Amino acid sequence: MTILEDVIREQLTSSRSPRYQAIAEAICKAIDQGILHASEKLPTHRALAEAIGVSIQTVSYAYAFAEQEGYVVGKVGSGTYVSHQRAQQEVDFLKNGAPKSNEFVDLSIVYATAGEAQESAFADALRDIASQPEGRELINAIKPFAGLMRHREAAARWLAKLGLDVPAEQVCITNGATHALLTAMASLVHPGDNVACAELVDHGLISLARTLNFRLEGVALDEQGIIPEALATLCEQKQIAAICVTPTLNNPTGQSMSLARRQAIAEIARRFDIPLVEDDVFATIQPQPLPPISSLVPELGYYITSFTKVIAAGLRIGYLVPPHNQVAPVTGRLRASSWMASPISAGIASHWIDSGKVDALAEWQRGELRSRYQLACDILKLPADETIKSFILLPLPEPWRVDDFVNQARQQKVLLTPAEPFVVGHQPAPHFVRLSLTAAASRDELTRGLQVVAQLLKQTPPPISMEYLV
Repeated sequence: MTILEDVIREQLTSSRSPRYQAIAEAICKAIDQGILHASEKLPTHRALAEAIGVSIQTVSYAYAFAEQEGYVVGKVGSGTYVSHQRAQQEVDFLKNGAPKSNEFVDLSIVYATAGEAQESAFADALRDIASQPEGRELINAIKPFAGLMRHREAAARWLAKLGLDVPAEQVCITNGATHALLTAMASLVHPGDNVACAELVDHGLISLARTLNFRLEGVALDEQGIIPEALATLCEQKQIAAICVTPTLNNPTGQSMSLARRQAIAEIARRFDIPLVEDDVFATIQPQPLPPISSLVPELGYYITSFTKVIAAGLRIGYLVPPHNQVAPVTGRLRASSWMASPISAGIASHWIDSGKVDALAEWQRGELRSRYQLACDILKLPADETIKSFILLPLPEPWRVDDFVNQARQQKVLLTPAEPFVVGHQPAPHFVRLSLTAAASRDELTRGLQVVAQLLKQTPPPISMEYLV
């Protein structure tokens, strides 16, 4: 048994946090205490899972959590390593719990901005549901595994507004988009399979690749996202089990595909007969969403959306629409992974859809994001456009290095996300940081965080510590 395993076991015993978070906290403590050193490789997901008696997915979530905090850096096909920037630095969340909103400005995580509109809609939904017979049914519901039919019917009505017209029987309700992505990928790939995606992609897919042991093949990007010619070349050269795309606001680049680009991607999927997994969580906040790629190639499309990043972060409800002939196997994997999505959360989402609250909340979110985006462009002296964005990918000027910039921002109580967690494969990470516009509790708090970033951009980075050269 290694010292790291001892630290993790002790943390699992004493912590009240979820198991993945307790493991992440133990790893971060081990780094702070010098048990793990800069550039040291951590155990593989499988090895650590077997050693401490948890699932590989739990370890994957733990590593992702530690990576988000900046303690470790993961590389698909290589492993997870201790980050230089955290090897000598103790971070407040390990001493006093998670950073308090009045201590840190969080520009690192993207989710729906909260406000009184959500609180009021939530209270109204709970009162209405509790006063109706369906309230008792929601408390006791344990099936059907794909969700109660009235919830699937409400979802189908909402999806039609996003451009995906499917019967309710084809809609599967999930515990958020991450669960939907896990279910879709588990239905399509086997260990060792190749999956095509953007060369800069949401780190959730990278974590899932480690969990399910498939290989991500990064595809070059332009101002609209995945380049069709590059994708077609990859499909010609390698056996591709699935194509993963985010047509609206690709995370972290913020690119969105035109209709012509969506048609080109759909044509490639059909030409090579490759299933297409479409993560479209940001479509809801677009005033006029373009047709999903899955609507252009329904026999191959696995469409995913949710309310977490655009309506209410804590609702944790997502929708997965597989091809009509794949609903049964997908439902079986829903049962295996979570039995069924929370019917209470699904009930609230359906209430909001049926009452028109989702439309109102989406409009409120659009207005808030417009204001926050313009605020960011003004403070950072960036050119603005008409796109409604939840985040900005900010290039860093020379001679700033990403780790140093993130570290300096954190010392000034501002949390940023480097580009490293989004990089597919072994290519070097670009000199960018991603700035979330949504996690700050208010525009004043966002302004405070952005002003710190703006000042850092004007400064010269501090000298490199000689400790790193030993």
